[in-house]
Amino acid sequence: MQWLPVNLSSKEDIALSDFLTVKVGSAVIEVRQGFNEELLLHVVKVLSALC
Repeated sequence: MQWLPVNLSSKEDIALSDFLTVKVGSAVIEVRQGFNEELLLHVVKVLSALC
Protein backbone atom coordinates (compact mmCIF):
# COMPACT_ATOMS: atom_id res chain seq x y z
CA MET A 1 0.00 0.00 0.00
CA GLN A 2 1.25 3.48 -0.83
CA TRP A 3 0.39 6.58 1.14
CA LEU A 4 -0.42 9.85 -0.56
CA PRO A 5 0.60 13.26 0.79
CA VAL A 6 -2.09 15.31 2.49
CA ASN A 7 -1.99 19.09 2.25
CA LEU A 8 -3.98 21.12 4.76
CA SER A 9 -4.50 24.79 4.06
CA SER A 10 -5.10 25.81 7.68
CA LYS A 11 -6.50 24.59 10.99
CA GLU A 12 -9.33 27.11 10.71
CA ASP A 13 -10.55 25.53 7.46
CA ILE A 14 -10.74 22.14 9.14
CA ALA A 15 -12.49 23.41 12.26
CA LEU A 16 -15.18 25.26 10.27
CA SER A 17 -15.86 22.44 7.84
CA ASP A 18 -18.20 19.49 8.39
CA PHE A 19 -16.39 17.42 5.76
CA LEU A 20 -12.91 16.53 4.57
CA THR A 21 -11.96 17.08 0.94
CA VAL A 22 -9.81 14.33 -0.58
CA LYS A 23 -8.12 15.05 -3.92
CA VAL A 24 -6.71 12.22 -6.02
CA GLY A 25 -5.43 13.51 -9.34
CA SER A 26 -8.24 15.60 -10.79
CA ALA A 27 -10.91 13.83 -8.69
CA VAL A 28 -12.30 15.54 -5.58
CA ILE A 29 -14.16 13.57 -2.91
CA GLU A 30 -16.01 15.07 0.05
CA VAL A 31 -15.84 12.75 3.07
CA ARG A 32 -18.41 13.33 5.79
CA GLN A 33 -18.90 11.86 9.24
CA GLY A 34 -20.17 8.29 9.10
CA PHE A 35 -18.54 7.52 5.72
CA ASN A 36 -17.88 3.94 4.62
CA GLU A 37 -14.12 3.51 5.19
CA GLU A 38 -13.82 0.40 3.02
CA LEU A 39 -15.60 2.06 0.09
CA LEU A 40 -13.40 5.16 0.35
CA LEU A 41 -10.28 2.98 0.40
CA HIS A 42 -11.38 1.17 -2.77
CA VAL A 43 -12.29 4.42 -4.55
CA VAL A 44 -8.93 6.01 -3.69
CA LYS A 45 -7.05 2.90 -4.86
CA VAL A 46 -8.85 2.95 -8.21
CA LEU A 47 -8.35 6.68 -8.69
CA SER A 48 -4.67 6.40 -7.74
CA ALA A 49 -4.16 3.70 -10.36
CA LEU A 50 -5.85 5.85 -13.02
CA CYS A 51 -4.01 9.10 -12.23
